[in-house]
Amino acid sequence: MLEVAQNYLVDSNNVTQMHLVLNGTLSAIFSSIAPQGGSGMSLGAAVHQAVEMGYAEPGAESYIDVIRGEAEGDIPKKNSHFIQ
Repeated sequence: MLEVAQNYLVDSNNVTQMHLVLNGTLSAIFSSIAPQGGSGMSLGAAVHQAVEMGYAEPGAESYIDVIRGEAEGDIPKKNSHFIQ
C-alpha cells in the first residue's frame, strides 16, 4: 500500500505525516488492547466488545475468526489513505 501511495506523492518535502485506516473494527480492537497510557484488555475481550458494539460481524466462532474475517474479508475490499 505504501508503494501505491508513493505514486501519488508529488512533493515529498511537504509530506510530514501519513495516516492509514485499513479497518475501523481492527482499529477499535487494537486500540482497546494497547492503549497509549497503560494496560489494555485481553484480545478476546476486545473482540467481544467490538462485536457487542456492532463494529464486527456477529456469528464468528472465535476472536481469531473475527480478526481473520476483517483482515481477509473487509480490508481487501476497501481501504482509505491520506497523505498530508
